[in-house]
Amino acid sequence: MYPTPTWNAQYRLMREKRANELKRQKAIEEEAEKKKRKLEMEERKNPVETSERSDISSLTPSWKIGDDA
Repeated sequence: MYPTPTWNAQYRLMREKRANELKRQKAIEEEAEKKKRKLEMEERKNPVETSERSDISSLTPSWKIGDDA
């Protein structure tokens, strides 16, 4: 028994819907990755965390800095 034309049309629409859903999901993931890379590049250009660390290390007494090992 062969599939009916209606079944073929429904199956094609289902495949197209799934393909569009996958494309949309991929686009969302790519956009998130792009934002993540952009933030990483900005952090490299303006290292806020390292300046905060240096401020914290300046508060540590000098006799404690060398005793870590």
